[in-house]
Amino acid sequence: MTSLDEPRVGEIVIKFETEITTITSCSKMCIVKHNGSIFRASSDGVRGQIGTVKASVLNFSTGLNLEISLQEIFRADSHTEKMFDAFTDNSGTRFKNKLNKEYDLEQCSSLLIIECIDIDPQHRGLCIGLIVCDITCFTIGAGCGLVALKVCPLKFKGGDITNEKVLQEYYRYIDFTRNTKKAVNKLKNHFMKIYFEELSDSILIRKPLRKLDLVCP
Repeated sequence: MTSLDEPRVGEIVIKFETEITTITSCSKMCIVKHNGSIFRASSDGVRGQIGTVKASVLNFSTGLNLEISLQEIFRADSHTEKMFDAFTDNSGTRFKNKLNKEYDLEQCSSLLIIECIDIDPQHRGLCIGLIVCDITCFTIGAGCGLVALKVCPLKFKGGDITNEKVLQEYYRYIDFTRNTKKAVNKLKNHFMKIYFEELSDSILIRKPLRKLDLVCP
């Protein structure tokens, strides 16, 4: 059990940096990757880093102007590629009907994908992940029509999401062990406290511009 208290409003700060990538294709121009360092203020006001967050913004309007298909946009990056089937219909050329009806994705110019949140062990269990999600949605996701969150307790297993073999496992819920699935479902229920809804076994979605709740529900 942690001896730390849940953070108050303003104690959690994220410093985002845009990742510089080599543009090897037009489809890569449609993805902007962000790496965030998570800080928490101590009792004396000094901020120390307590974790990281990784997110990407997929710009569909840019793709439309460049005549790039949904498939090409999603498959321009190894993380977003694994989410392609969850968002598109069987043809792979359109968003699923449910997403169009409930979220009007045909009119969506961009999508924020929160790929990974890693909180230091001593700061877990304090609802910091929920705060990080909200801050990310209201900063780099403010202009997006939809937010997607990849739910997977990979960090608790010591996995390395830069390793392609581990990355494949990270996105294949069907291959998870019973205990891992249980942990995924627990995390899903946790993030649903801040308006996320289930899209697939391990992917949640929500609109970005909702009431900002910087306390644990």
